[in-house]
Amino acid sequence: MLYLWIKDCKELFQNKKRILLIILVLIILIISTYYNVKNQKNSSDNRIRFGVADEDNSVYSKMLVEYFRENENFSSYIKIVEGNKKELENLFYHGNLDLFLQIPGGFAENMIYLKHQPIKVLISTTDVVKAVLLRNMLESYEKYIRAVEINCVALFDTMQQADMKSALINKKNVEISYDLIFTALGKDKFFNFKKVSDFPVSTLLTYYGFALLTILLNFMGLYVGFLISKEKRAGILKRLYTVGITVPAFLLEKILFSAGMIFIMLSAVYIIPNLFLEKSISVIMELFLMSAVLFSICFSVFLSGLFHDLRKYMLAGNYINFLFAIIGGGIIPVLYMPEFMVKLSLLTPNYWMIRAMLFIQKGIGKELILEIITAFLLGTVVFYIISIFLYRREEVTGEE
Repeated sequence: MLYLWIKDCKELFQNKKRILLIILVLIILIISTYYNVKNQKNSSDNRIRFGVADEDNSVYSKMLVEYFRENENFSSYIKIVEGNKKELENLFYHGNLDLFLQIPGGFAENMIYLKHQPIKVLISTTDVVKAVLLRNMLESYEKYIRAVEINCVALFDTMQQADMKSALINKKNVEISYDLIFTALGKDKFFNFKKVSDFPVSTLLTYYGFALLTILLNFMGLYVGFLISKEKRAGILKRLYTVGITVPAFLLEKILFSAGMIFIMLSAVYIIPNLFLEKSISVIMELFLMSAVLFSICFSVFLSGLFHDLRKYMLAGNYINFLFAIIGGGIIPVLYMPEFMVKLSLLTPNYWMIRAMLFIQKGIGKELILEIITAFLLGTVVFYIISIFLYRREEVTGEE
């Protein structure tokens, strides 16, 4: 095993043209990644900017604000900006807020005790469509809050008619009013949402950057399979067998050596730009890259075991990679694909690679990313085991 490792290292560094090509590709990838990450860092937040001046400053009003901040259905589209009235009005009139909402003092308590106290709302008309949507959203909540008020009044009257004690009436009124208000605010839970697509949204530059990386990874794996097939065809595998190096050991060394070299290159492309831009390095991205590299190589090695003829292997490999690129979202972004093509793309590794990298970039879907990494590692083991049998079969056929 060590002998093979030393041999591969010597062969790699003896080929000066190959080293020069690798360095050139690395420089191009590092520069392009640097500018891509820089653009992401400088890009503005496209969410609706929602300014809230909480003059009530009560437990209830804070919980109201936190509800909008933590609710998944809102946090994806709305960015809450808190501050005092003067600061937020200034931001609003300078076009830095889409909506300004002022919660007056005693608002939450008055709402619970059914005292009418309006809140001040300013909606920017810079974007007419956004303004109409915001107005409709607030008016819909107004109707729900009114419904709560009507029910609270009816409940209050019913409790009084039942000759309940005033302290108990007030206590129950507060409890039930609180529950009804937050039920009204959480009215999005009344509906069943149907996701049109759960594929993460990104800029085209970022998307195609990841798509290009997956295509490059596929062809790197294909090249590794080509080199192993070349050695197999030259009879090196048989000569190694005579000195005690078995097929599993040979394939394992080739896969690990190649994966290590490719992983180092990809890590450099990922880490160097992020270090220059003082951004944190994601450990999960490194784990994902390693699993994706291993999967791509093992799949190509498996493919090389199916063909003795190098030309047939390269033809089949290029055709499969081209197919993966088209169906897996490498040319047409997944979000623009028709539904039947999206279902087909689920069968390609490219789709899952692009999706995982977009999730990692956005810092979401950790469980899904770990599932994808696990699936790639399982696929690596399966293709490695099958490759051993395929290479052994050919060895036996050659001897016969």
